[in-house]
Amino acid sequence: MARRPVHRRAEAPRRRPAPPHRAHPLRKRHIVHAIGAAAPLAVAGLALATPQAKPVPLPPPGRTAPAAPVAPGTEQPPPPTAGMDSPDCLNRYGNLLPSNGADSKARETLVCRRTYVLAFDADTRDPDWVMEHLSPADLKGGAKRSNKFRQDPFLKGADAGNWDYAGMHFDRGHQAPAGDARFTQKAMDDSFYFSNMAPQVGIGFNRGAWKYLEENVRAWVSCGGHSDVYVYTGPVYDPGGKAIGGDKVAVPRAFFKIVYDAASDRAVGFLLPNQVIGATIDLSLYVKPIADIEGMTGLTFFPHYDQRRQALLKSSAGTPWGHVAQCASDGGD
Repeated sequence: MARRPVHRRAEAPRRRPAPPHRAHPLRKRHIVHAIGAAAPLAVAGLALATPQAKPVPLPPPGRTAPAAPVAPGTEQPPPPTAGMDSPDCLNRYGNLLPSNGADSKARETLVCRRTYVLAFDADTRDPDWVMEHLSPADLKGGAKRSNKFRQDPFLKGADAGNWDYAGMHFDRGHQAPAGDARFTQKAMDDSFYFSNMAPQVGIGFNRGAWKYLEENVRAWVSCGGHSDVYVYTGPVYDPGGKAIGGDKVAVPRAFFKIVYDAASDRAVGFLLPNQVIGATIDLSLYVKPIADIEGMTGLTFFPHYDQRRQALLKSSAGTPWGHVAQCASDGGD
């Protein structure tokens, strides 16, 4: 009997310079169950639509079951902390940090600053989530954008670098926006660490629809009557999805943003595909139940709240808190 030929996978040529750390494949927890088949991401050689393109809503989601609430005292502890810019940094965020699965401890590192707290993922080279606590005072000040993107000293070279984005036709996309950190120059500069970045399509998304959402969030805080707000931002991936650069920085399929008003105990979630959408959008087309976002990411939001309170916050789709973007003090991202 003739033997079948053995096919061996050819080794890919090494990239120069070699990345400082070994890359890891994307994990199954990033499978996108609810957004369906989205348009391909913009890559080199593909024409981008203009920023005025008609908004592309996500396909109707297949409803995912709400994540099972975590009983108080049984939730996963936060990942190991790499650094804090003050000993009491985490006090600013109270007990509202998201929790993740037990397997996250080996790859996640917590970084806390006055501007944000985040869980950096060593596999994807992106943050799994970034959290802000905003008040009107945070959105005032004379800090200027430096545009000095640099590696996070707390992570000792584990995060991405400018070399990963060079020639890749993706923006270095802020998760905690620079426009949310005008109160001091240090806060503004801290927003430009690569620990706070993920690859985003530029024209029509990072410099379009995503910027528009960020401006609305700022307006809700500064002049919309929501003066004590927690904002969660992060990526959603396809399994085996695209990666860029020598460090194999994972390119998200979509991005979520959850806005929680602590005073009124109201929350609304958004999910935007990482593709050309437009300069302005109807935010109601991108509202997503928080329970669905949990199913896509493996995260649990508000883990210390009781089951009834979690269900009220997470089960319904919710609505945007009104279009007041014109009162935002600037258009920064």
